[in-house]
Amino acid sequence: MNRIKKKLEQLWDLDHKFLNESEHFKKHQYIPFSEANITLFEEKHQIKLPATYRDFLLQVCNGGVGPGNGILPLDIKQEFPKLHLPWIDPSEYNDLCLFDPTKDNYDTYDDKINKARLKDNEKVDDLIQGTDNGQLPIADDGCGIYYFLVVKGANKGEIWLNRLVTDGGFEWVANSFGAWFEHWLDQSILSAHKNNQALQELYGDEKISSFLPENVEALRDRVFTSNHLKDKNPVKNLLKRILEQNPSQEIVEQSIDYLLYDEHYKNVQIALRFLTQSLANLDEAGRKKNLYQQGNLFFESGNFQRALHCFQSALALEGPVYHRDELEEPYLRLICQCHLKSKNQKAALETMGMVDEAVLLLEEIHHKYNDHVMAVEWGEIIIDANKFKEDEEFEDYLQDIYLVLIYANAALKNNVKAHEHLDKLIELKANPNTIPYENIVENLINVHNYGLAIWCLEKYSGLLRSIQNMEWLHYAKGQCFLGLEKLQEARDCFEKSYELKHWVAPYAQLIGINKKLGELKAAEQIKNEVLALNPKYLENINYL
Repeated sequence: MNRIKKKLEQLWDLDHKFLNESEHFKKHQYIPFSEANITLFEEKHQIKLPATYRDFLLQVCNGGVGPGNGILPLDIKQEFPKLHLPWIDPSEYNDLCLFDPTKDNYDTYDDKINKARLKDNEKVDDLIQGTDNGQLPIADDGCGIYYFLVVKGANKGEIWLNRLVTDGGFEWVANSFGAWFEHWLDQSILSAHKNNQALQELYGDEKISSFLPENVEALRDRVFTSNHLKDKNPVKNLLKRILEQNPSQEIVEQSIDYLLYDEHYKNVQIALRFLTQSLANLDEAGRKKNLYQQGNLFFESGNFQRALHCFQSALALEGPVYHRDELEEPYLRLICQCHLKSKNQKAALETMGMVDEAVLLLEEIHHKYNDHVMAVEWGEIIIDANKFKEDEEFEDYLQDIYLVLIYANAALKNNVKAHEHLDKLIELKANPNTIPYENIVENLINVHNYGLAIWCLEKYSGLLRSIQNMEWLHYAKGQCFLGLEKLQEARDCFEKSYELKHWVAPYAQLIGINKKLGELKAAEQIKNEVLALNPKYLENINYL
């Protein structure tokens, strides 16, 4: 296991050499189990876990990183009623039960099964009914296909792929968990090395300082591959160089779009300077686009009157796609916001034609611009306006409208209004299981409205689906109590969340809580365990 731990550290360093995000460590991370935890699980299910998987749980982690979509964390409190029963012979199952379109039709397939039943009906039943005996799901491979570890039977210790959902039967993968996981590690390290070499060649000092794209596609490819790089300066310098050298109007326009809209490369001053300098040299269609881009820039900088003037000037011009009195819908939404900023609700309503565009604007106001006051104002306008009520799609959009009104009012601490819209949403939904309580709670926590979040969690805990999500439920409650400075309650919730699968997120929160409660030794022990799992984990989170 020491070799596996060292390789995991190597993979982490390779993944983060150039990139902000890791391809292999995106999943939740989980602290190793204790011997007592594993023994309890084994005794409850009358099994002994295969050695390399057992050692992995004890010495490395309880899943997260790994093959497929990551190693599934073991929930030691979950019941696996058939885990103690021996798994079937997979070869016998595949030979008998798989439908081979090259050999079988439905008649011959049924004949094959019937002949086997006449020979030994009990054996066929055991084979079909025992497909999930003695197997522990270990990693999801998507679309109902999953890897599993055999813990009971002749194939104990082996990793297999369950393809029953696609009528693909069972496929052998590896002799042991350790061999399977280490093979994945070796392949991932090799892939990370190659990726880093490619990035080094692509963004070497000489190449990046002289690179100019031949066409828009080349520019888009270069920017796309740069989005996850730590260092954004090479592309920022490239965009400046394009504007200075002006290789083609199409490439320049795309560069300005990046400076206007891309969070990684946004630079309002450079874009605006270039747009104003180039306006006089453009034809009418070019001026139309230039002016609405300028309008966007003035809007972003808070000069709403100047933005509205640019948009209105653009509307008066002819373009190849959008003619006079026409603009792309995103800019019409900006015009509507300018009217709202100027307290001209009538003009704002006239700008928006259909309810779908009005709701899209509402979501932009709240999620993109974080303007909670305007979100409340525009949301109420949509609900009250007859032109939208008469739209046949109005009822379909009510949930989206109520959700934004809940979030925006909660952010403004208008709790009565937020609760009022929450009640309307609950009333709107005939089936309480369709209410997105998880998303509502996450948004309420983000705007620090912990009281309303706890109320939603209580509602959520009464739903059947919450049973499968207790880890998150306790964690969310812990976040709320921590925000309310109820440290003991927060600690209890984080501990309950951690106990289920040893998820590192609630465990890390216990460091700061224990410090505040004066339990320094416990805080230090938890910190050391988290750092042993991932030395970089605590760098980017607030656990104090």
